Amino acid sequence: TYLMNIFFCPVLISVIIFLFLCNRKNTNKFDHKNLSKKEGGDVVDFGYESVPISEKSQLVSSIFHRIAPFYDKMNDVMSMGMHRMWKNRMVDDLPIIISPSVVILDVASGTGDIGFRCEERIRKLQKNSPKQSKATIIMYDINSTMLNICKLRHSSIISKLSSADPSLNEGEEVDMKWIQGDAEKLPFADKSIDIYTISFGIRNCTDRSSVLREANRVLKNGGVFSCMEFGQVEIPIISHIYNFYSFHFIPFCGNLFARDSASYQYLVESIRRFPDDETFKNMIYSSGFKHIRHSKQTFGVVSIFS
Repeated sequence: TYLMNIFFCPVLISVIIFLFLCNRKNTNKFDHKNLSKKEGGDVVDFGYESVPISEKSQLVSSIFHRIAPFYDKMNDVMSMGMHRMWKNRMVDDLPIIISPSVVILDVASGTGDIGFRCEERIRKLQKNSPKQSKATIIMYDINSTMLNICKLRHSSIISKLSSADPSLNEGEEVDMKWIQGDAEKLPFADKSIDIYTISFGIRNCTDRSSVLREANRVLKNGGVFSCMEFGQVEIPIISHIYNFYSFHFIPFCGNLFARDSASYQYLVESIRRFPDDETFKNMIYSSGFKHIRHSKQTFGVVSIFS
């Protein structure tokens, strides 16, 4: 991690200087005028805007339908590959053990980065263990386009694994499931899940407290909760650099690679509107969880709660 941070800073500064010299500015705003707005009523944050609670889910969904084909490439570009290290850290910290049956629920699974890492780790454990075991990994997302890409990615991964290891029989040791649904209303029984993960997803949810309560409801006694989300950079000079990078470089890349700077402007704004680490940790406690650990990655750009 230390070496990655050393590499990350000069590259980041160089990119920011380049953008500053080019004087590139993002002036696009997300257009949602064609969606009906109700007079009055409760509102919720949507980037720097406030929208009726009933509309946020549709607004967020429309963004991810558009950016889904570019999602993986943009993750690499926006984070300069750092997201891979963060996700590895999150999955490496999960206490995955070989048991007769383990169920992992990956909420807001997107294109599958966390779920696939869990599957890889389970297969390695199974290969090196004489115990008979069965694992189920549920990829759960509200967006059908993201789930479809997730399925295609998994088919490609299994095909490559089967070519390298002909004895591999998909579905025999790890049962992968794809379910479309809302994180605020999980279709699972109480105390039915061993491990619950959600990465870079909860800030896009309308009612985050409901998401956390549902996570607590479905987890077994002694089950594991792990949430990764963007945090706050506290070192002043790095914070200024990070803010310039976020509000200029990321929308610029969105326009360059996805022809959609406005959606990435929203993503940056949604990060800034998300509660600070202590506030979010208290939200987790208020939802019924105990003994929450909190670790910061890359100067606080990302936080992992478990």
